[in-house]
Amino acid sequence: MAGYNLARALAEAGKFDEALKTLKPLVNRDPDNAALLSLQAYVLHKAGKNDEAVVMYRKALALNAGDAASRFNLAVLLDRAGQVDEALSAYLDLLALRKDDAPSAYRAGLLFLASGQYEEAVDYLGRFLALKPDSLDGLRAMARAREGNGEYSDAMDAYKALLAKLPADAAGWFELGRLRLTIAEDAQGGREAITKALAAGFTDKEKAKALVDHEELVDRDELVSLLTEAGLLGEKSPPGGDGPPAP
Repeated sequence: MAGYNLARALAEAGKFDEALKTLKPLVNRDPDNAALLSLQAYVLHKAGKNDEAVVMYRKALALNAGDAASRFNLAVLLDRAGQVDEALSAYLDLLALRKDDAPSAYRAGLLFLASGQYEEAVDYLGRFLALKPDSLDGLRAMARAREGNGEYSDAMDAYKALLAKLPADAAGWFELGRLRLTIAEDAQGGREAITKALAAGFTDKEKAKALVDHEELVDRDELVSLLTEAGLLGEKSPPGGDGPPAP
């Protein structure tokens, strides 16, 4: 126990190499000690040795499948390494152990969202927001998931909930305006939202161009004028028109 506590203290002090040196003989003497393996995995991760950390977390979980912290840490490392299927499986396993694990529900929702599994994304992001209703990132992700799942009214509601908490969110206003102008056929509400996006500093020319090119867009001329004036659709004309400069 003294060696474990020393290694943990060294790790907390940022002395990862020393912590690993302290842990090595302990693990050699007691290779089936899940707590030691979990600590070693954590220190390996902090030392930048993520591949070795993954191996060690797997060993720790084989000995103690109910170690929620190790399971979550393993899932995060797999997620960062692009091993999406394994990461998602680990998050879901953890949620089977702890249904109210908000970080796992959020990360699972994001993975479902990224893979286009919108119904599942709505489910897990909904679980997350039930636990963390004030999460701005959660509301943004839920809006995207709702839209992907064809729940357009709920998507707009998610953006409105986000903007009620963060009124200066330029991207949120733009996305709300986009949905109003292309789905809800709400020309006035759409213009108002886009105007607020511009006032909040929206500058994404690519998204602006995609919006004016949308086949279902209402109020196209007004929007083109608004975005051109903001400099998002080509160059704004200088004062005095397009004539030749004065001699």
